[in-house]
Amino acid sequence: MTKAAGLDKTAIRYYFGDRDGLVHAFVASVLAQVAADAARSLAELETAEDRIAARMDQHREWLSSRQATLLIELIPVTMRDERLRPLLAESLLRQREAESLALAPHASGDARRLADILATLVSAGMLGLSFRTRIVVEPDIEAVLGLWQRVIRCWLTSCDTEDVSGNPARSKPSAAVTTAPRPEGIELQLPPVPDPLQGLPASAVRLVRGTQELARQIGWSALTVSAVTSRAGLQKPAVSYYFGDKAGLITATVESVFHDENADEVRHLARLSGTENVLDVHLAHLRSDAASDWSVPYMELITFLMRERSGREKLAEWITLYGRINAYALSLECGRLIDPSDPLVLLTGDVDDGLAVRCASGPDDEVTEAYSLLARVLRRELLDA
Repeated sequence: MTKAAGLDKTAIRYYFGDRDGLVHAFVASVLAQVAADAARSLAELETAEDRIAARMDQHREWLSSRQATLLIELIPVTMRDERLRPLLAESLLRQREAESLALAPHASGDARRLADILATLVSAGMLGLSFRTRIVVEPDIEAVLGLWQRVIRCWLTSCDTEDVSGNPARSKPSAAVTTAPRPEGIELQLPPVPDPLQGLPASAVRLVRGTQELARQIGWSALTVSAVTSRAGLQKPAVSYYFGDKAGLITATVESVFHDENADEVRHLARLSGTENVLDVHLAHLRSDAASDWSVPYMELITFLMRERSGREKLAEWITLYGRINAYALSLECGRLIDPSDPLVLLTGDVDDGLAVRCASGPDDEVTEAYSLLARVLRRELLDA
């Protein structure tokens, strides 16, 4: 870092105290720039004829920006630092305010509160989409942005007769958001989730589980062979014996993390086959996962893997599987087959990832209402298709 700046190493101690002080200053500067850009976006929207379309153009530009990449890299760092976490929460709030400004001219009366929660959904969805655009080759961004425009315009015009919780307003009858009949005559099959630890010796499994526990507590970047083997009650040579080196152990652990996450979701959906409120229960499960102590190490893992082609390819495999799982849940809800590439499936995953970041960055009173509204949005889109 000092070489890039053309300075001596002592400059870090002089200006920032130590390396951590420099990192904190850098993160704070990036988040301040995010806030400044959000302010500029707000100013631009005030003069736009169609604020919704203008906001989608801003999203399209931001998704491919260097700043979006920096923000993604820094999210796990900020979520583990008590001094920086409030700055992240503040920058997310600024982004949500831009969504609210875009929706405000289209909302009145009973739709105002609905617009606020829609703003939370959109800002979370764009954050989640920014992760996916750096993993999957040529994701269908236009399809997702087009879906968002349709959803927003629909719900702020024809669906403004219900409050956020789904209760009818006093002025007009409630819009229909009933659950469709269960699928008949179509084959729905839960995707298999192979277990990477199956067949491994018990000692090797202990090493992987110990690595998982440490990653949850201290983060992936702080893992050491000594700490892992101590947690597993084994000697250091055990890592090379079973996995070759530390990188091999990390790879096995990454595989097991994604397996556990998706296998749990598959087991969860298998129990919903005869349930009438599939979508509500499914999203409640996603919300529980988003608020779990795995959300921060999960984001760290994504940024860790995004830096290498092999890591991005592995992430793409698991994102594809996750899409198939979400597609199964939506198919179960509406009574017809939903393709995993359907924009509704992508929207569901993106919103969930974005809301997980919001949960981890600090208390957010609108997350519960956001998941509730997401269920209603998905139902209406599925029924209208």
